[in-house]
Formats: sequence, structure tokens, C-alpha cells
Amino acid sequence: MFFNGDLTTKIDYRKTNFILCENMLDEFEVLNENLEPNRENIIDIYKKVCSVSVFKEVIPKNGFSFIGSFDINKYSIFRIGHYDKNYYFSEKVVKALKAENITGITFVESVNFSPFTHC
Repeated sequence: MFFNGDLTTKIDYRKTNFILCENMLDEFEVLNENLEPNRENIIDIYKKVCSVSVFKEVIPKNGFSFIGSFDINKYSIFRIGHYDKNYYFSEKVVKALKAENITGITFVESVNFSPFTHC
């Protein structure tokens, strides 16, 4: 489990293609596909653009890539931090919660990670 840390330092920004989107009823319109690929720039765009509009998001176009030998799969539940506030849950955790009839949580399949979902 990795909740309150900062996994943005583990992202390979050259391999992760971030885009600025507008989210209107779960339909994304790309606003900018040419974001400078570094941590400081992506966090700055989030602070200046996304944090003032609930409809704008900085997202990885084809999912996250991580640096070196960092393995996100060692965590069953995690958050990226800064520009990605989602909680990601492994299929194992989702199945366990459903088996215990835990209610009040809606899971959505994640396109950023496989086999993770988020809520």
C-alpha cells in the first residue's frame, strides 16, 4: 500500500506522454499534446491550469512508464500524487472487497495501469 507518498519522482517523463485534456461527462477533449516531458513542468501545469478547473486534467496518453527497476506492481493500493489524485487498487484487492460484500465504493477500470482499477 502506498497512499501518502510521491510517486511522481518514479515516473519516466521521457517515456510517459502527458497531455492536457478537458473532461466533460467522461468525454475527453485534448487541449495540448505538446507538454514538456519533465516532472516540474507537469506539476506546474497542474497547479496553474487544472487546480483552478475541475474539468481540466493532465493525464498520461498511453499510461505511466516508470524509471529503472521501480516496480509499481509491488503495491496493491497506491496513489501517484500531485496531478493524479486517484487511488489505484489491484484486482486482488477489488475481488477481496467484493467477496466481503463491502459497499459504497465504485471501481472503474484504469487505462493507466493493468490490471489496476481506480475509484
